[in-house]
This record gives sequence, structure tokens and C-alpha cells, in this order.
Amino acid sequence: MNSQVSNIKNSLKCIEGKFVHKQNEINIAISNTFVDKKESNVFNSVLIVNLKNKFFFENNRDHLPAILFIEAARQQSMAITHQYYNIGFDRSLLANNINCDFYNFANIYDEVQIRTIVKQKKTKSNFDISFYQNNKKISMINIVGTHVSPRLVSRMEAKCATR
Repeated sequence: MNSQVSNIKNSLKCIEGKFVHKQNEINIAISNTFVDKKESNVFNSVLIVNLKNKFFFENNRDHLPAILFIEAARQQSMAITHQYYNIGFDRSLLANNINCDFYNFANIYDEVQIRTIVKQKKTKSNFDISFYQNNKKISMINIVGTHVSPRLVSRMEAKCATR
């Protein structure tokens, strides 16, 4: 495996960490997210592949691990809600369901595009997130999440800690 490989020869910038609730740039898995020119509920970005991230690239392989796609989908869903649906940074997106389908391997060398279709409701969001490499669908991940307050998260955490 070539340890120098990364997205588009290092020209892609990660999305700002606050949008994906990450402080360390090595853990950011998506580029900036943009609204599709034709559909206002469709968003596009690119998978950031950082081979120095030992969590994702502990094994010396030439394909991208499934867990990287799942983390990128999670980050994509959070970034979109903060940037485009006016969900404040004080709110959390709690996953109600995450369903993953994988169709093909993705190599570490070529860009992976991310396309997300959002169905937004008042407190819930539904994200259909597709990943493509070389015009081939690699994965489809659906996330359904609820937007909740920090107080509710704290209560839920306290409740599970007492069990």
C-alpha cells in the first residue's frame, strides 16, 4: 500500500470540524458539502481518505474499509443538518436506524464521491447516502435520526450509566 496516497493528490480540504463534531482533522472523513444545482434536497461531497488514520488503516490493504463509509455517512448527515437545515450546534443527531448495503470494493487511489438525498421533518431526518468510485456505486447507507437537545442527551446518558 502506498502510504502517500490521499484524495486528489492532497488537494481536497476537509470540512470544518465543528460541522461534524470533530476536533482532530485526522478524524474528518468528508470534504465540504454542496447543494446539488438541480435539487435542493440533494448534497454532494467527497470522501477524505487519510491513510495516517490508524483506526481506519491499521491493516495494510489497498481497499477502503466499510467502517470509513459508515463514519463518512454519519458526518455527512450532521454537516448537512447544521449547514443547510438550521439545526444548531447545541443539538445532537441521535441515530434511530442505520442501514448499510455494500456492492463493490473501493480502492484507496481513486476519488469517492458522496451523494446524499435528505427527507427533512421537524425533529427527524432521513438521509440516503450513496458512495461512488469511477461511476460505480460502492455503498448505500440510510440514516434516520432525531434532533435532540443537550439536556435530553444528558438525561439519557445518566439513565444508562445507572443501569
